[in-house]
Amino acid sequence: MDAKESQALWEKVEEIGNSIIQCPMECPGMRNIPSENYYPRGFFLESNNSKADVVVVGLNPGKAGSLTREFYKFAAEKNLERKGVKKATYDDSVRISRAISEDHKYYERPRSLLKKLGMSPTNILWAEIAFCEKDDCCTGRQFKNALDTCSKQYLVSILRLLGEGVHVVCLGRRAYDRIYKLIHVDDEWKNEWKDAQLKILGVYHPTGSRLFGRYFKGKRKMAERRLQETIIKDFERLEHSHGYSRFLPERTRRRTKTKIR
Repeated sequence: MDAKESQALWEKVEEIGNSIIQCPMECPGMRNIPSENYYPRGFFLESNNSKADVVVVGLNPGKAGSLTREFYKFAAEKNLERKGVKKATYDDSVRISRAISEDHKYYERPRSLLKKLGMSPTNILWAEIAFCEKDDCCTGRQFKNALDTCSKQYLVSILRLLGEGVHVVCLGRRAYDRIYKLIHVDDEWKNEWKDAQLKILGVYHPTGSRLFGRYFKGKRKMAERRLQETIIKDFERLEHSHGYSRFLPERTRRRTKTKIR
């Protein structure tokens, strides 16, 4: 991808990112409250200067820490001075997201796993199913509605950015099920993706599941071979364009091989 193509990709990402952070919807149970420094977040390219090799998708952002909210407050005040609008921008969101991603386990662990699998991405596009965090009173139905709304409003546009054969790595079973349904089941969208050859891989959540660490445990060579054989070898075949990598509990491991499904 040359500089012109990289710039074109970044401009498309920026366009979607601007629409996300300026989202006018106030979904019940979700925090999209700029006046209190809660913004939609979690969508960014690690670099503006190369293609996206892999798209990593989570379910939705966790609770914003105090430093994140302070950054958004500071950015909004600066924008009020410069532009007359007291709101953070998508550029602000990218800056804080890239800074957090440098040493946060949520980002570090998937990067390590992708390298172990031989993908070695040079540029990851990070995304979510829903881009707002839940509030403390969010019900299951409210969260489901927010996931549905965000998928149709933003996630479909993000998936349209991807080139043929790009890997979509989903963090956690719920994120995987959502992406799988959108691409392979949902009547409204599945015909759009049937020739796209998107490759969908689900893995345990890097911070929400204790099982994620099993990708790295055991004798190093055996663990690496198991990962390669049970995930990538099958996953790269056209007929296996999707799969969720799961390890069975210790008590059943002797009787059943790790598998992809």
